[in-house]
Amino acid sequence: MSELQTLLEQIESTFGIRICVHDVSGITFTVRSLELPYLWKTHGGTYCTQAKNAISEQSCMHQKEIALYVLQRNGGKPYCGICRMGVCDYIEPVKLDGRLIAVIFASGVIYEKLDDARNRLEKELTRHRADPGLLEDYACFAEHALTTEARLRFFAVLVRDQILHAAQGSSHRVVPAQDKYPVESVRTWRSGMSAILVNYLEENYRKHITLKMLSQRFLISEGHIDRLVRKEVHMGAISYLKHLRLESASKALVQTEKHIYEIGEEVGYNEPNYFCRIFKASYGMTPLEYRDRYSSMHKESKNVQNVL
Repeated sequence: MSELQTLLEQIESTFGIRICVHDVSGITFTVRSLELPYLWKTHGGTYCTQAKNAISEQSCMHQKEIALYVLQRNGGKPYCGICRMGVCDYIEPVKLDGRLIAVIFASGVIYEKLDDARNRLEKELTRHRADPGLLEDYACFAEHALTTEARLRFFAVLVRDQILHAAQGSSHRVVPAQDKYPVESVRTWRSGMSAILVNYLEENYRKHITLKMLSQRFLISEGHIDRLVRKEVHMGAISYLKHLRLESASKALVQTEKHIYEIGEEVGYNEPNYFCRIFKASYGMTPLEYRDRYSSMHKESKNVQNVL
């Protein structure tokens, strides 16, 4: 566990404040003391995860895009806002030599703004016709994350300073992004943003993903996303997404007895006919034909292994 992750976990366990480090330069991959799992680079806390399930992850990411746009419009000055799901965020940019390398989101529920935050949540749940039970989850979250704007700002600056200290003292070259929100052309290297993008696809290929959504999430132009992923896996982002889905589907076809449509849904294809069509185009046979041909071979191989 890196020094930065240790700090973030201590802040959350002691004060209930969740810190998200939105990496736009690959620094959490290139500086060892700043390495972070994906959930600490997005709003991955328990309540935010429940909120995403209630109104869709895409809707939450759109709010994050708006927050970063506001940050740009106010000249990159830190500010505090409330998202539609009732979470108060203090947003602090991290700049190295005047160039953006990350954005800190310090999240909690500000005592003075609790009523306003809850009203926004209620309106959003009504608009999405979401489960009102989320209000109970929010009440539990607010109980542990109740704080002040000054405290959110304190921890955002604390994390910012630790990132800058590690970046300045590192022997690794940190390549800042252009100081734009969203970033249109991130100059980075293979072990940085390329790895972030590929890891995200490998962890989330079952979800609905488009180039536009990736661009909004990582603040990089669609064309540059394709170039970065291609450097890592020798194919574009959407082609690699398709590869991951069909590879997972082919394994499920021979290793399980699940229905074809069920396997298609599990790997991200909700339309059975489209799943069968795209599978046949890649493998030269339908999913059912693939299962008939290879499932018996898999069983025989497994029996041999058991005997040995």
